[in-house]
Amino acid sequence: MYDTAAAIDEYTETANRSDRPAYVFSPWSNNRMYNYVVSGEARSYGYARANYESFLASTNETTWYERLRGRAGFVVYPTLDAPSGSIAERLEAYGSRTANASGLAHYRAIHVSPDGEYTAFTLVPGATVVGNATANTTLDLAATVEVSGTEFTYERRVAVDANGTYRVTVPYAATYEIGNRTVTVEDAAVEDGETVSA
Repeated sequence: MYDTAAAIDEYTETANRSDRPAYVFSPWSNNRMYNYVVSGEARSYGYARANYESFLASTNETTWYERLRGRAGFVVYPTLDAPSGSIAERLEAYGSRTANASGLAHYRAIHVSPDGEYTAFTLVPGATVVGNATANTTLDLAATVEVSGTEFTYERRVAVDANGTYRVTVPYAATYEIGNRTVTVEDAAVEDGETVSA
């Protein structure tokens, strides 16, 4: 846990995050430790105690991102038995889609502990990839990502509307394959919420 906290602290020093909160949203039992290491603000764990378990169990990523983005800069996920389709299940997959739910758009893994027990995420606006394809179909989007020496595939399924257009927001700077195309998303696009054409 301490190494995860130290990795978040290092990230805050190397990334341009002056306009974003440093609060770490984590299990309440160690919330004060995380926030003491990262920001020195560790007076209370009340918000985590009241909300963290509900966050993990929820299936609604968008609602929780809107609630958290002005308050929390980071989320720590400890490996656990995640309910089917929950945010927790998708955090366990580093934000990727699962068999039970679509992928997460705003949670980017920044640290994975060596034993895989703890993963730290930062909240980002995400880059929105837009493009054209056959109307009323679906496309698979995928990219290979490496965090702390752990390599994984971030995947999404994308719906193409009746006009033949699609849009999907992604949290990682990477080169994505979508349908028969590739598109490279830069870190600045993820951090600034930019649109990228495929």
